[in-house]
Amino acid sequence: MSQTTSFRSVLLKINPVLCGVILTTLLFIPPLRLAEGIPAFEIVDFLLPVAGVIFIARWSEIQPKNLVYLLFFYAAFILLTMIINHRLSFVSDYFEIYKIFKFILLFCLFSFLNPATGHQLIKVLFLGLVLINLLHYFNVFHINTFLEQFYFGNKNYVEFGLNSAGLPVSKRMLGLTANPNNNAIIFCIFAIIFMPKKKPALQDLTFFGLAVIMLFLCQSRTLTFAFALVLCTYAMLNLKEYRRTVLILLVSGISILSAILITDNTAGIGTPINMTMVRNYEKKHPNLRWDDDRKEFINPTIINPDGSHSDSYLGTISYDELTEGTSMNGRYEIWKRLWLMIKQKPLFGHGPYKEFFYENKLYGENEFIFTTWRYGFLGLTIYLSIWSMLFIMALKNRRTAAGMNLILVIVLYSVASLTNLPFSSTTLNMLFAIMVGMFLAELRMNREQS
Repeated sequence: MSQTTSFRSVLLKINPVLCGVILTTLLFIPPLRLAEGIPAFEIVDFLLPVAGVIFIARWSEIQPKNLVYLLFFYAAFILLTMIINHRLSFVSDYFEIYKIFKFILLFCLFSFLNPATGHQLIKVLFLGLVLINLLHYFNVFHINTFLEQFYFGNKNYVEFGLNSAGLPVSKRMLGLTANPNNNAIIFCIFAIIFMPKKKPALQDLTFFGLAVIMLFLCQSRTLTFAFALVLCTYAMLNLKEYRRTVLILLVSGISILSAILITDNTAGIGTPINMTMVRNYEKKHPNLRWDDDRKEFINPTIINPDGSHSDSYLGTISYDELTEGTSMNGRYEIWKRLWLMIKQKPLFGHGPYKEFFYENKLYGENEFIFTTWRYGFLGLTIYLSIWSMLFIMALKNRRTAAGMNLILVIVLYSVASLTNLPFSSTTLNMLFAIMVGMFLAELRMNREQS
């Protein structure tokens, strides 16, 4: 056996193991912060050199190369925006280029995987993720204290299931992302994977229903809309298989009702009143007083017809406080501010320039506006070209399971991008790369079998 053949054999054995480790650590292991002031690293970052060796050694097998070239061109364009905006000395900007190289290596690595093997691993990981999310949801063994410490919760875990006054309310499941919107996207991806693509199997329907329940326990309005569009797209792609679509809609309806029942009947379970938050809320609202016996706020200035004080907590909150705190109002203000800056540099944008958002405590809240602000309309065009290439490829292969999966995932991310930044999340960015890789893996297998 020649050395070349032996080396190739080793790579073939390493590839599926490496994919399994990457997907597992991505979903379960928190980022590692080596020192203050240094960005946190994922486990996958330490495995990329091996992925790079596989990428180089199997370059001739990678298809389509046009996708790789387009992503390299996007990385080069980002570097150009850094040059134009005099940001070559800012190390943090280079991480945006690094993210693109990581994306390329991941989808190429997973394109060599056996789709059947990958599907079995996904089921096991999904069940593990469901278990941990439920432990978190009910705070079993005070797991949220642990998650807050090791998963960069920013108080989201220790204040989980509480409103701003420290009182238990309906919960928005955070999962291991410390973000209900991102967590909802992850479970929506699982729901897409488990959607029957041919004859419905009981196991896949069960997994699909469970994923939908978990998705709706996150209570994300954007993802509720995204999931509805995913179902509509699925129905349009399966017009001749209307019975399968009706079954999917039926399972979805049962799962959504189950999630609503769980949400409505679990407020307070595992989330006791936080008295520190209660006292802080009292200071901000001197018209309110905490009643220890009744365990609620009362407004001494409001007297009920029976002579008692008002016991309506919601009634003590002014209209302005409700409306001014809404997420959409805040988003509109951010978008208007970014649009004014986009008009200043419409072609090449302001570059990655992360410090602007950190210093001003802003969050882009829309992937397309955010991309335009960073890289101008030229950068947005390249960005949308990547999306279009993937969507067209998936549409041409919509009869395959992976092709349909990728179409639905693109719909999901497109809708999520309207009010969130899914590609700014390391986990979501890499999961998308993995879905692209699994799609290309199925195409490769079909070519080899034909």
